[in-house]
Amino acid sequence: MHVLAIGDLHGRLNWKEAPIQEADRVIFVGDYVDSKQFSDEQTTEVLQKVIELKRTEPEKYILLLGNHDVAYLHYPLFPCSNFRPNMQALWTGIYREHADCFQVAYQLENYLFTHAGVSSSWAQKHGIRGNELANTLNTLQETPAGREVLFQCGWVRGGNPGAKGGPVWADETETIEDYLPDWHQVVGHTPQPFIRTEGDETASITYIDVLGKQTDFWQRTFA
Repeated sequence: MHVLAIGDLHGRLNWKEAPIQEADRVIFVGDYVDSKQFSDEQTTEVLQKVIELKRTEPEKYILLLGNHDVAYLHYPLFPCSNFRPNMQALWTGIYREHADCFQVAYQLENYLFTHAGVSSSWAQKHGIRGNELANTLNTLQETPAGREVLFQCGWVRGGNPGAKGGPVWADETETIEDYLPDWHQVVGHTPQPFIRTEGDETASITYIDVLGKQTDFWQRTFA
């Protein structure tokens, strides 16, 4: 299985250069909206396009939730920067109508895909463990209490003092030396000049939020 992961879109169009036709599985790591430079119209079209892909081939395309997506899906909870009040009604409507298209996490073997990453500290604090981490994280979203845990903003990104960011909010500084043992994570959220991996063959975290700097995508073939 050839897997392709695409970093944060934020209304950009260069993701369309990804070789999606050659991939068996395409994972978008979230943050489709709240562009700093592109129009509301273009951003809306990008959001609708990825939803269309998911609706057309639901097994092939995986749409993860980022902090900017959560801000509209669960409005008025979980606010974030660059929120566009003038688009709130429309984007909230789109996210809620197609809520079944989105998920918090996706897992292939011991590879875990989330928007921002899971730190060991956050996982230990909330009792997140086991071999089916994606299922555990996705299940949390089903209850208000679970969403409070999942969508917590850490103090690094402006949350409460001492708070650890959850898998849609964790900053690179929270995960780069505190990633999960025995797991390989692929995440976006923190902009990077190029795709880079920290760790080794036993555990690692790879940061792929690069579309603001260059057009590049994470790819791997699974047996």
